[in-house]
Amino acid sequence: TTAEADSESLQAQWWDRESPLPLRANDILPLIDVGIKYRRNPSFPMLQPVDIPCPVICQRLFLTFISSDIDTSEEHRLWLLLSSNNATSHPSFPIAVSVKAFDTIPQAAHRLVKQCVPSSSINIHTCGILGVQHNGRIPGKTDGICFNMLVLLDNSVDGAEISSPPPLEGDTYRWHEVTNQSLRAKIIQRIKEDAVLPVRCL
Repeated sequence: TTAEADSESLQAQWWDRESPLPLRANDILPLIDVGIKYRRNPSFPMLQPVDIPCPVICQRLFLTFISSDIDTSEEHRLWLLLSSNNATSHPSFPIAVSVKAFDTIPQAAHRLVKQCVPSSSINIHTCGILGVQHNGRIPGKTDGICFNMLVLLDNSVDGAEISSPPPLEGDTYRWHEVTNQSLRAKIIQRIKEDAVLPVRCL
């Protein structure tokens, strides 16, 4: 409080960045400016992926299907494969696949597609790693690693182009068409430009 203040006390107060400050040293001011500039233009997106801690090594597969050739068509339809056991209809949790012993990252994507569409001969392309998540706050429960993987299904079967994703067998998963133009453009740009960490020998 003001009554308890002494000659060394500055007293906490809001500062408009214009009024004079009774500071003995101004070394803190550049740090405040840097913080304000970073807040205005952060190097990371304001909204981060939902943190789903896991005790093992796992993958979240962003399995996509595009209805046309991304190099020649201006209008694209994009679908994501989602788990059907969500509490809400809005897609929120990509598919998590545990990595078995001696299993590679691309093999996990192939195994998932075989579960969904076992009778289809569609080609699968593992684009790469979108990001890696780790939350080691609780040993034995949240100290695993989650690879966020971008996977693309080929839009042709036996040389014939298909305009919609292959029908799923069973109700465990569902296709969700991405109608948000901004989000769709970002995902397609990632695929087109290979803006992921490539998977070579994992």
